[in-house]
Amino acid sequence: MPDETDFTPKEVTELIRLLEKVAAAGYRWPTEKCMRAGHEVVSYWAPEIVITRPRNIHAREILLAIYEGGIEEFRGMWHIPGGYNIWDEISVQETCDRVALREIGVSAKLLRVIDAYKWREGEHPYGRPLSLYCLCEPQTPVRESDKLRFFPETALPKRLVEPHRRFIEQHLCRL
Repeated sequence: MPDETDFTPKEVTELIRLLEKVAAAGYRWPTEKCMRAGHEVVSYWAPEIVITRPRNIHAREILLAIYEGGIEEFRGMWHIPGGYNIWDEISVQETCDRVALREIGVSAKLLRVIDAYKWREGEHPYGRPLSLYCLCEPQTPVRESDKLRFFPETALPKRLVEPHRRFIEQHLCRL
């Protein structure tokens, strides 16, 4: 790290104090605007929970959910269920299981990481997070609803988060 910055010693001290406060609050940002600012300087990682099932002997279906989280730009769109790693989670499995419980309502066993994708500039409103596409096996049956369902790769919904669409088009036939 360079010794010289545009920060004054007072600003450095204040930045450290505020970051320590974020850490003490369980790494929860105080506002959406703060979260977005943090994402502009730090690349967070998030597992995308890939759950598939056979459609027939030649094709598979993938589980998608309607996004209802905090990213306003994605609300109401279909996406591969996912979520950010929390600071004290020590494994990809631990994060996958927490995210699957929250997003799908079931525990999930990580089978393997299929791919990693660093979002391009402008694709994600929070900056350039890193998505880990994680093939998972649900530990109990998934209960489909109007907001959580399996789709064949040939009939994906129109309103699907674009990097997720590209992932499905590139990888689903090989799973």
